[in-house]
Amino acid sequence: MDVRISGGFLKGRRITGGPSGPFRPTTDRNRQMVFNILGTDVSNSSFLDLYSGSGAVGLEALSRGAGHVTFIDNDFGAVRCLEQCIYALGQSKSCRIICDDAAVLSKLSGLPNVYSLIFLDPPYDFFPVPNMLQISELLSPGGILIFEHASRHKPKGVPNLSLLFERNAGESMFTFFRKDAS
Repeated sequence: MDVRISGGFLKGRRITGGPSGPFRPTTDRNRQMVFNILGTDVSNSSFLDLYSGSGAVGLEALSRGAGHVTFIDNDFGAVRCLEQCIYALGQSKSCRIICDDAAVLSKLSGLPNVYSLIFLDPPYDFFPVPNMLQISELLSPGGILIFEHASRHKPKGVPNLSLLFERNAGESMFTFFRKDAS
């Protein structure tokens, strides 16, 4: 796998290595679309890249001005490559990597409202995502959840999240939710 960061101060830098096996990194084109939609919402954000794989989305967020990025993935090989990539890019102070599955969210849920942006990209066959409520609890009021999923699936509503819109990108669909400000 060889992916380039498409925007921001790390634009053009390569993310090398990464997970092997049946992984499906978010394409350069789709990352550009997501970050063009988010625009200035990325600046100084606290960003969670859940099911991060190569970390391309979180690194793109960092490059485009996110203040801090947390990466969570349960593939040790992917996490190891991501650690090396973050170090090579000189971004260790702005990142946190957790090698665990999404069950770790229950540990993070003691810190409600910690992320202003969450990118959720589980394997397409992992649908519906069983812990969407826990994930939504990690969003700050007004925060945005971007859910990448197979276009053949339609996510159900989640309490405290309002559907903003959906963008179809071939076999992928990106559903944007905003957390109610309460």
